[in-house]
Amino acid sequence: MARTLRKSHALTMWKRITRKRLQANAVGNAPLTADEIARAASVLFAVFARYGDSVITFKLLRAFVRAYPDKKYLLVTSPQALPYARAILPEAIECVGFDKHRDVFGLWRLTRRIRRAPFDLGFNPWSHGQESEYFISFARRFHPYGAFAEYPRTHNLYDRARAYLGLPEKPAALTGKIPPQPKRILISPFSTDVRKSLNTDDLKKLVAWLGKRYGNATLALALFPEEDAKVGDLPLARFHFGKSRKRSRAFLELVKGSDLFVGVDAGPLHLADALGVPSIGIFGPTAPETILDRDSGIVPLRLNAMQGWFCDIRDCADPLCLHRLFAGTLLPPAPVDFTRSPTLEIEVCRAKF
Repeated sequence: MARTLRKSHALTMWKRITRKRLQANAVGNAPLTADEIARAASVLFAVFARYGDSVITFKLLRAFVRAYPDKKYLLVTSPQALPYARAILPEAIECVGFDKHRDVFGLWRLTRRIRRAPFDLGFNPWSHGQESEYFISFARRFHPYGAFAEYPRTHNLYDRARAYLGLPEKPAALTGKIPPQPKRILISPFSTDVRKSLNTDDLKKLVAWLGKRYGNATLALALFPEEDAKVGDLPLARFHFGKSRKRSRAFLELVKGSDLFVGVDAGPLHLADALGVPSIGIFGPTAPETILDRDSGIVPLRLNAMQGWFCDIRDCADPLCLHRLFAGTLLPPAPVDFTRSPTLEIEVCRAKF
């Protein structure tokens, strides 16, 4: 049975034991070369990141295994992310779930395992927490992602981790197509960032557009329970997210069973794309060039006035870029140019022009 760590002590514990581990294996902590990666027989991955960053990482780990199929792999991740990891990754990667706040015995078992049979290399892509650094520090050679990732805000999310893992940059080849007659459409209209979320009026316009375009389709919403009030009186089935392995599995099956996924810039959109589900991405302040992978199947929709801009106005509480998008025709899709980074905007609302 898992033994719960006291929340007030958990962070202190991770800081203390990680600091000791990094000191104990300081000689192994250095940037990894392509030759070292090629020669390694075993690789340990530790991924404790936000929802979307975890999915991005799993997709790139899938590419890593395809590039190096002859190695032994172990992934340690959170219980909530574990179902997504197993759905995206090949069986060559052993996936283990670990609750960093509760499972003291699990920590002991994992530590004993990777101490007795250390892996050649350790990576923690898109993970900035102490727990990921702790696990990879048991590898003979490792380099924490936090020491590597010094990128501007506009740098592509997939390319950041791709470079960290020593994978070559992919040529741009977007493959997104909107299916002509989907029967089951899943909508994820909200993000934890209000700047990327639809409001009630935006959502009603989106549902009306989908209903008119796909008259025979069944529409459903995916959201947190506390977001129900934003839906208003829309008579749609609702799936409620939860922070557990059980809810992650349920959502995974819901996405797999959908013919079309429609979502704002958030983790569920990356998940649908990683699973190969045809997807429409709704972009407001964030630029698709920064968010999408180079071979993404997501069809991006964005206000024309925002093209070439990445808006990072932190105090924006009412994203005009999304409201104006839904006041228009939505299609055609927004152009995506991976050859140039979007311009960062932190002062002026470009949606007004």
